[in-house]
Amino acid sequence: MWRSRLGRGVTLAVCLLAPADVGAFDHIRESVPVRWEEDRDCIELVDRSEREVEYRFSYSILRESPDDTIPVDARTEDEVPDGRTMQFFAFCEDPFHPYPPRWVYSADVDTARESGIVGSKPDAPILERMGDVFPCWQEITTVGQRRPITFEAAGEPVSWDVSSVPAGAYSVWGYTWDPPRSRWSPRSRNVVKLHDGDPDLAGPAVVVTSGEIIAYEDEEDVLEGCIDAMNGTVLTVEYSLNVEGEPGEWNVFVQDMPVEGSRFEIGLGGVFEGSGLAMLRVKATDPLGKESIAYLHAGFIQLERRDCDSSFIARPEGCEADPEDEPTPESPEPPEPPMEDSPAADDDAASGGGCDMHGAAQGGPWLMWFLLVLLRRRGNGETLRR
Repeated sequence: MWRSRLGRGVTLAVCLLAPADVGAFDHIRESVPVRWEEDRDCIELVDRSEREVEYRFSYSILRESPDDTIPVDARTEDEVPDGRTMQFFAFCEDPFHPYPPRWVYSADVDTARESGIVGSKPDAPILERMGDVFPCWQEITTVGQRRPITFEAAGEPVSWDVSSVPAGAYSVWGYTWDPPRSRWSPRSRNVVKLHDGDPDLAGPAVVVTSGEIIAYEDEEDVLEGCIDAMNGTVLTVEYSLNVEGEPGEWNVFVQDMPVEGSRFEIGLGGVFEGSGLAMLRVKATDPLGKESIAYLHAGFIQLERRDCDSSFIARPEGCEADPEDEPTPESPEPPEPPMEDSPAADDDAASGGGCDMHGAAQGGPWLMWFLLVLLRRRGNGETLRR
């Protein structure tokens, strides 16, 4: 039965999700992500010729860190002195792949090493040393402006001085400094485009607004998004199949599609042969050769058509739902994509509780999300379409 197969899958996913870089300290306390408001425009234009040299935005948190029973300024011996704080950054490209490393500054790694935190190795990937991969990230707030994770601090808007920032499109990301569980919180489905009177000269800005897309190979779904670019801009859609938890090479699905207006819809019918989990990205190229790339953050799953009796995930249209299936009310949110610098499984302090943890941090969250979505779809007897 499908439930027994899912049970084995859940066991595997739990092993994959177990953190590979947490020692025997403070490991039950989870870091708090930045929570973004949902009512922003897809693309926000900031015209600096009108003296708009400051961009302000808001955020929130679900809870204070650690919680209301422990003083926020309390620190254990296994924490860094300035931990449990938040900082904000802007990236000129959508850095969903590769994902930014958990370490931003070399000084942070040194501080964590002094506190004995697992994973703070001298050769760990550090954002400020990765100019070839992340060539144009910007500090919105500095290290000295890191905010405590409190409701009071989250109630104050964040101000970004954009007067000297190069023109172009930027995605805004929150960063929780709380090693070894420091984390990024991307503000999805939104970019800020800085220009000096003529948005076209600042290059294209593109955003993918679709959520999860799960479809059979012979069905067609739609990839939606918004764009701000000069006339003559074209869109290219590429996909990368997930191979052992890692994306493979990028392949073209739609090439140089003309775009008109500020929104686009692209049909996704039979993106590749067979079934699989893939990443999708949209590349906008204007007549001047300037480019902008946006990713489908929620993921794309394509399945082969199955008949009613052999369908493991969900029953195709026309099949009766299994009466034993117990529906799950809501689809899970996609997880934060994996960090890039997980230590090896043989770290003395990294215990997987009997699970083989080698490479787990690379593929685990996506596999768990994939499993939960499929369980929800199968339990509801739905066809796999949004």
